[in-house]
Amino acid sequence: EVEGAEVGWYVTLHVSEVPVSVVECFRQGTPLIAFSLLPHEQKRTNINCRDS
Repeated sequence: EVEGAEVGWYVTLHVSEVPVSVVECFRQGTPLIAFSLLPHEQKRTNINCRDS
């Protein structure tokens, strides 16, 4: 049995108690993309590269 959504699946989110002022900022018919980062993805990383 699968827990959660798998890669490539479309899901529908139902969000409640959103202020009217926030809803008015979005155009009807356009997608709203929702995402989040894992805790370790919020850290800063420096990568040093050298082109030969």
